[in-house]
Amino acid sequence: MKILFSLDVSNQRQVDFCNRILKILDNKDDSNDITLICKPQNHLSDYLYIPPSSHIKTEEAEIILTYGKTGLSHISQFARKSNIPIIHFINTEYLKDEYLSEDQQVEKIILCDCFNQLLESFFQKDKMFVLPYFSIPVVTKNVEIRNKNSPKLLIAIAHPNLKNSPVYYISNLLNILSDYRITILYNGDPLIPIFNSNITLINVKESNIEKVILSNDIIIGDGISIYTGIMLGKPCIVIGEQGYGGLITPQNLSQQFANKFQGRIGGSLNEYIPLNLIMNDIQYVQNTEKSKNIDCIIIKNKELLDNEYRQTQQSLNDLILEVAANHKQLYTFPMEIHLRLSDAFHLIKFSDTKFVLAYTANNKVHSSFGKEEAEIIALFKRSCLIKDAINMSPYKKEPKIFVEFIQMLFNEKILIA
Repeated sequence: MKILFSLDVSNQRQVDFCNRILKILDNKDDSNDITLICKPQNHLSDYLYIPPSSHIKTEEAEIILTYGKTGLSHISQFARKSNIPIIHFINTEYLKDEYLSEDQQVEKIILCDCFNQLLESFFQKDKMFVLPYFSIPVVTKNVEIRNKNSPKLLIAIAHPNLKNSPVYYISNLLNILSDYRITILYNGDPLIPIFNSNITLINVKESNIEKVILSNDIIIGDGISIYTGIMLGKPCIVIGEQGYGGLITPQNLSQQFANKFQGRIGGSLNEYIPLNLIMNDIQYVQNTEKSKNIDCIIIKNKELLDNEYRQTQQSLNDLILEVAANHKQLYTFPMEIHLRLSDAFHLIKFSDTKFVLAYTANNKVHSSFGKEEAEIIALFKRSCLIKDAINMSPYKKEPKIFVEFIQMLFNEKILIA
């Protein structure tokens, strides 16, 4: 599949997100040929993963993928002119910035990192495809060996700057662990300064989460941080908005994955977090006698998530092929021919919103239409080129609906050449 990927990234977290998508598409089994389009003045583009086979000409593309509002607007005119379908990615972590008020030209919207079903209600169901962020693989292949002698803890909990964040619930424990080197990732506003000097605060938007995780020994957090930690061979302890989920093992991984690593299975929002259990998990990981157990847990966890990744990889590539094939089949209808309304029919207006198509011979009603459909039929009262009619119709930005309607009229001999 020849793919154009038009994107716009403004921070490191978005670069990481796009790299995950690129990695899943760069699959030798699917023979994808990918070319990136990114603002040349954006220095972050230097950190994007570049697929080996990226040499297609833009006009040869069979499908266009977009990320970011600018990434979409930058390519939309070319897509419309060249009649190439668009699939748009949205990371729901940035939904406020990425929400599309007008998505008529987009064939499919892929929602990633979708924790809440309510978010799905913002988009047309037939246009939406939910891709769990967790099923997108990390790009880094090398796994660093854990250092038990000088343990480093990474605290990576979503929305840590909120007043009721679990980060503040466990702050007393973190401050007591003076022998540990601890890093806390924050997103947005800085955290309240209540942490000891052995604790480092890092802005996640300006950090490569994979490199940060690789440089630590034990990952404590939720969501994508736990998923990435597992994929990079790290022991992970789940603490999130639903409380304490514990050390991830092959026994609880499936349930925690389904719960998106948000805390205790069946837990409630902002519930009590037992600090002693967190400490027990940390000590268990450090225990030399348990080393073989921990290593087995890490290997098995990664195997299970690798399987999830392969399923998602197949789903995404199948979706791209389906959208491209459907678009190609739809537009096999010749756009360069003139059509007109058959003399056997005429359009009658009943009200501002209701119109009927009647037989000319006896005025019997053949079918009824709404205002926009009637406006399309009216375009062909005189002979008109199909592609010109699209530009004059209410569906100029959504030609797929227009062409499907024209095909139906043509098949029923309402419109004739």
